[in-house]
Amino acid sequence: MSHVNAMLELYEIYCIKTGSSEERKLRVLKSFYFSQTRMADIAISENVAERTCTRDLFDAINKLSALIFGIDSVHEMVE
Repeated sequence: MSHVNAMLELYEIYCIKTGSSEERKLRVLKSFYFSQTRMADIAISENVAERTCTRDLFDAINKLSALIFGIDSVHEMVE
């Protein structure tokens, strides 16, 4: 579990350095998985469409998966 936590921290740093849209993706990810907030409620709090939050969540999952699982996850996404 320590590897997952370390990769989550690394993803947080990436999001902060990249800018506001990546920071929103991080907030959506944390709200959905850690706070178990409904997607509709996250969309309201972020002031975006629910579909935008869903896209943000999938994008965050893909980036975090690449960090956690390495090149194998990238290879599987291409196939």
